[in-house]
Amino acid sequence: MARSVHAWLVRVQIDQQRPDIRFVIMLGVMRSGSSVLSQILCSHPDIIGYGETHITYDGESGFIQLIKRNLWTRHAWRVRKARYFDKVLHAELIPDMTLLSQMPVDWIVLRRKGEPCVKSMIRTLDMSPEHACAHFEYQSGMIDSWVREIEQHPKARIVQVSYEDLVDDASSTLARLTDELGLNPVLREEYSVQKGVMRAGANDPSGNFLKGRVERITHDQKPLDAQLLERLLACDNRNENLAKRISARSVVNSNDTD
Repeated sequence: MARSVHAWLVRVQIDQQRPDIRFVIMLGVMRSGSSVLSQILCSHPDIIGYGETHITYDGESGFIQLIKRNLWTRHAWRVRKARYFDKVLHAELIPDMTLLSQMPVDWIVLRRKGEPCVKSMIRTLDMSPEHACAHFEYQSGMIDSWVREIEQHPKARIVQVSYEDLVDDASSTLARLTDELGLNPVLREEYSVQKGVMRAGANDPSGNFLKGRVERITHDQKPLDAQLLERLLACDNRNENLAKRISARSVVNSNDTD
């Protein structure tokens, strides 16, 4: 009963406050550092979320569901001016990006090099090398196609960040991300673990993100097959080109607003 009342009240407030509501959607691949970056973003006072919700975005209803779920997880009943967060790591959750590309969303593309990302899938998720490589290829390819659709709308905000930059130079990387998202205060590399993050499937199963800070973690692992490495290198090259497109677009948009 309480949840039904909560859903009804939240929907009424959404209709009243639409101009003040935005969303932050992170597009990434499993084992790319998304749990840590999610907690950093959701620790910001203007962003509400906890991690991966597994909502299917097939239109406006998905975004309404996102607000309801994030508020319910926080035991909050008031819809306030904020950005509501989710991350999408599986292609089936966005069946048609054309339905979403003009929504008030700040899109974050999170990248990681293919070889360490796939090795992490094998180690943490018990995937076979072929399965992990195929997932990386497919999901990163979908992200590229999603961004191409979003790019058709000049006012859409798209930013990109790499796992490697985040762990090697967190301060500068988060300062840039803060500026590109128009946030205040600055994002911090120390963060609070959000309520709801321990829900099944909402977080890194290794639990590394629970440390509350950004740090690089290394593991010894046998090398991948040469053919898999060649496929992953092709993905890395495409992802680098994607990052360059996004960065160039951000510069143009910034100059347009000066």
